[in-house]
Amino acid sequence: MSFPDYVAFKCKGCGRCCREQPADVTTTEEKRIQDLGFTDFLDPDDSTEPRLIRKGKDGGCFFLAKNSDCLAQKAKPAICLLVPFVVTDWDYEKNLIEVDLPADCNCPGVSEGNDLPLETLGKAAQLLVHNLLETTAKEEGLLITETTVLSKTRLRILHLEMADEA
Repeated sequence: MSFPDYVAFKCKGCGRCCREQPADVTTTEEKRIQDLGFTDFLDPDDSTEPRLIRKGKDGGCFFLAKNSDCLAQKAKPAICLLVPFVVTDWDYEKNLIEVDLPADCNCPGVSEGNDLPLETLGKAAQLLVHNLLETTAKEEGLLITETTVLSKTRLRILHLEMADEA
């Protein structure tokens, strides 16, 4: 894992990230959320994999409670565990995941320093890359270990990073 060495982070529980854009979920994450008893939480207009969680009445994430708690905390998608950080690159030959903050990050939990919840962020980044690998393998009809799947997953990650910068 490669993390920024100039930043500290401690989630303030403000819910800002959940209000800005509902997360996307893989089929596996969707099942975990359904196992908690939730239904009808995916955006009906999104047919891609992973799929977006639908917006609540206030425009934020469907699972965002009024007190800014996450109603699906026990099955939170990997991307939610990683926010406000993003995976910016993945070198599959060295198995190195690069994680950074987006340039436009305005999260109140971010400050200067180097105190990061590395274990949580690391597991979330690994899970996110694994989820993208599974999605790519499924789309390609190949094994998750195939070079084509590995390289297309990396391109997908780089594309996501470029889209965030735009």
